[in-house]
Amino acid sequence: MAEPNWENRTLFHADNIDVLRQMNSQTVDLIATDPPFNKSKDFHATPVSLARGARFQDRWTWDDIHEEWKDTIDNDLKPLAEAIESARYAHSEGMAAYACFMSVRLMEMHRLLKPTGSIFLHCDPTASHYLKACMDAIFGSRNFLADIVWPRYAPHSLAASGIDTISDHILLFARDASRYTGKLVSRQLTRKERRKRFPKLERATQRYFQTVALEQSSNRSSTGETRIIQGKVCRTTLGWRWSQQTFDKRLAANPNIIYWTKNGRPRYKIYLDEYQGRPVGNIWTDIPYLASGDLERTGYPTQKPIALYERIINTSTNPGEVVLDPFAGCATTCIAAERLGRQWIGIDIWESAHQVVLDRFTKQGYSVNGEVRQAGRVFTFGNVIYTKELPVRTDEGRTAGEKLLPIWVRPKERWQTLTNKQIKANLVALQMNPGTRLVICVGCGRELEQEFMQLDHIQPRSEGGVNFIDNRILLCGPCNRKKSDKRTLKGLIADNKRVGWMQSIERSNYALSNVNYGVRKLIVEASNPL
Repeated sequence: MAEPNWENRTLFHADNIDVLRQMNSQTVDLIATDPPFNKSKDFHATPVSLARGARFQDRWTWDDIHEEWKDTIDNDLKPLAEAIESARYAHSEGMAAYACFMSVRLMEMHRLLKPTGSIFLHCDPTASHYLKACMDAIFGSRNFLADIVWPRYAPHSLAASGIDTISDHILLFARDASRYTGKLVSRQLTRKERRKRFPKLERATQRYFQTVALEQSSNRSSTGETRIIQGKVCRTTLGWRWSQQTFDKRLAANPNIIYWTKNGRPRYKIYLDEYQGRPVGNIWTDIPYLASGDLERTGYPTQKPIALYERIINTSTNPGEVVLDPFAGCATTCIAAERLGRQWIGIDIWESAHQVVLDRFTKQGYSVNGEVRQAGRVFTFGNVIYTKELPVRTDEGRTAGEKLLPIWVRPKERWQTLTNKQIKANLVALQMNPGTRLVICVGCGRELEQEFMQLDHIQPRSEGGVNFIDNRILLCGPCNRKKSDKRTLKGLIADNKRVGWMQSIERSNYALSNVNYGVRKLIVEASNPL
């Protein structure tokens, strides 16, 4: 596991994809973040507020998506590419673009998490189901742990549908569910609830307690058995909650744990001071939203309460562990992490994000008014670092998690930086039949218009094949699906011959020969510029 290549209490001012890609792998315990929701709105902070000047556009088109992002997904994680396509067909081009924007970042977040780490992704019903499908592809569906529902405001009486949507969703995924050790999510009882639930007082210790039955019908295996409890022989017609060994162990730890009823039946005590709270489950209605006049408000659009993120952090980390928020905004996650004694890193593209962090830290009573130091584009305000400099990788330099990229090679030459679109254009020219102006499928020798040809790998990614043009080929749809990510091109051609799908081995060989020659020529020319 790599060492962190950043300092605690650092806020990066940059596009988060650039920072995420430069952070060392498996160095983060928790990612808790509240990204844009694709609500097709423009958000602005209130003019007179801590967050004045903050704004972001929460609408998406393919113009917002770098071609390299889409190539990364198409090349290295087909299930994710299909999830994005489903968003396109089921919803819109804008939803697919948003899913692509989020997915390329989620791939990096997956890489950054430690094996025991987890991510809480805040979203709303606009895109939560599309994001869930993308995260299933990236993290694995078995690592999905919960869909938490939290009311973001009170219901309105004028909802167009008659049912006002007031809930946000928080998707919880583990890096590895078998190694995740989250704590019980519970809430403390109110004073009235405590009095009602723990009404009895143990005079010797002055501890309040409630009693719970030791006899239960659900444990029929011990029906009729006896237990020796504080020297008394007890028999039940129902069944015992505890074995004799457990009785002896509990009584040795606390001789007063048994409570005897007026009928002489044993029950056991649960003390108020040991009570962990009432389990909440995945419906978090006990944490109120921020009302318009709430003193916690900074004026930042979409701000969430600190209590919500304190619960997330408490649930999934221990003091001293590392919390990351790639969409830091007004730094609610950072503030919550600081209050709970965790290390934190925030990333935001908003120019004045650091000032809100400093103002909120001061408001919370933390000292950030130490000497302001500057080194290049790195500023230190007391114990908070604000920087536009990206971290420098000191690990193996992978661009995504090991499960997503079995083999990754950093582009070194110009020809290795070609996008999928550029690779396809080159291969179309090389595989074209000059007589018919149609493109030849190398897998079966059929000729088709270039629109029907699909880009594939000669050596599959699962067997170490790279994404560069010297390992790419154009196939027809049936050949591409048949080859999938398991067969080599040689294996596909052999199988097509065997089952009779090969239409023309001569045309197949002609196209493959042209590709081999043309790609070698392109590499030589690109490597030896004039």
